[in-house]
Amino acid sequence: MTPRHLKALLGLLAFVAAPASAQAPSAPVFSWAVKDVTLAACVDFLMAPTVAAGMLPEGYRVIPASHFSRLSPYLNRVIGSDSAQRAMIPANYCVIEGASVTAGDQFITDGGADNPVMLAYWGIAAARNDGDNHFDELFAVQFWTSDWHVQKPTQSNFIQISTLKRSLARLPESENDRYEVKMGKTVLTWDGQLKRDSTAATEPLDASLLYTGQRSIRFTAAVSGQPAWTRNPAGIFRVSGKDDLAQALQASPIRQFGPIYWGGDARVDFFR
Repeated sequence: MTPRHLKALLGLLAFVAAPASAQAPSAPVFSWAVKDVTLAACVDFLMAPTVAAGMLPEGYRVIPASHFSRLSPYLNRVIGSDSAQRAMIPANYCVIEGASVTAGDQFITDGGADNPVMLAYWGIAAARNDGDNHFDELFAVQFWTSDWHVQKPTQSNFIQISTLKRSLARLPESENDRYEVKMGKTVLTWDGQLKRDSTAATEPLDASLLYTGQRSIRFTAAVSGQPAWTRNPAGIFRVSGKDDLAQALQASPIRQFGPIYWGGDARVDFFR
């Protein structure tokens, strides 16, 4: 056997001996696939370390802004070298809306672009205590949807999801829109102009989530998509309510809604 043949054989044996996860990425155990995204956006904010840590289950730790590698450009610019704010914990509330959503193998449509299906999550910068010290992930505190048809297939896969109500309407005698989301006792309201003066989107939707579901099952989730359009909306963002999310947003020294994206498709893939 020549040295070249021996090298090839050793490489094949190493591949066969490697665990399956090292040979190829595992397939998702559950997915949301959003068709024709009508709006995707996040509200970026900061949380006090003790409050953020209190939202995490056992086995996770929070990551301060100074160490979080996916800090939004807005937060990074506003925080700057402020040591007090860099010690706080980045968080966001994100929504993705589309004309239809496939949850697992169930197709759900609620009325097209005028009445889209909405998915949302609240994420806090965190890492698993027994993980690989990734500082680019968010722990998903909670998931929501505007359509109860999404709930059953999602919860059948041990992922807890609540319902919310969303509305979008033109304000009377104004050129501004009102976008409002109600979750329990929390109400998020944004008044401004949404989809005007847009530019072609070049950045993908991209987020990595950690989550502990029912029966203490641990998941990771990948948010992905390539929107067609984007803009930084000017407007007024308000928060009311007494739920944990409302209190966290109200206590934040910084709250930023946007940029917003639309067009194209998006998905959230859950892995174990």
